[in-house]
Amino acid sequence: MYIEDVSGLTTVIDIYNKFSIWWIENFGNAKILDIKQLKKALKTRYGREKVRNAKNSGYAIRYIG
Repeated sequence: MYIEDVSGLTTVIDIYNKFSIWWIENFGNAKILDIKQLKKALKTRYGREKVRNAKNSGYAIRYIG
C-alpha cells in the first residue's frame, strides 16, 4: 500500500521492486506487469513524476508495509 507523502520522493524502480515482491507473494508465477505498465498506471493515478533535480525524480508517495 502506498500513500501520498509530500516530504520525499520514491523512485519508480523502488516502487517496482516492492510491487514485484507483493506480486509474487499474492500471484506466484503469474505474469507480472513490466515496469512500463507500472509507470503508466502511476502516471494515471498520480500524474507525472516530480523532479527535485537532475538526479532525483519520482513520486511523492510512501510505502506502508
